[in-house]
Amino acid sequence: MFSDLIGWKYDLDQIKVPWMLVGGTGVFDSTLITSLYGMNQFYNSVSGNGLTVMARRKDADHSDMRAIGDGYMTAFFLYNFYGNKTAKKAFLGKKAEIKNNDLWQDVKVKS
Repeated sequence: MFSDLIGWKYDLDQIKVPWMLVGGTGVFDSTLITSLYGMNQFYNSVSGNGLTVMARRKDADHSDMRAIGDGYMTAFFLYNFYGNKTAKKAFLGKKAEIKNNDLWQDVKVKS
């Protein structure tokens, strides 16, 4: 992981708030920044904090994620900060939008 290379230490057990991690399947993002293995480790380490979301955008790299992930990030904040019921549907329920969006893969959601 890139954080290991730069000496950035953190403790995922300390995360006690809703949390969303997105990455891309592009070479730079998936091998250096946010590998699927690392994302799974992060996702599995965070618990008891409310909504936790993990997803990878197909055919996107790290520099693409700010713009590509904006819609889901906005929905995430609208739901968690304001209880917006429409935004909730992006992640939760039988027809959760992100779980049915063919542009995203490796989607995991827990609450």
